Amino acid sequence: MNEKMSFADFIGNSSTFSGGLNQIIETTFGFIMPLVKSAEGLVTLLKLLP
Repeated sequence: MNEKMSFADFIGNSSTFSGGLNQIIETTFGFIMPLVKSAEGLVTLLKLLP
């Protein structure tokens, strides 16, 4: 019975959980993407060098 209640609570909170997960993903990509873009810019600069 206790597991069923926690499972029902999980289903009820799934939208909140996915919202938090999306927030984490957005924050992570927000941190990674500038690094990737700067790395791509660095590679482009290195390719332009003779």
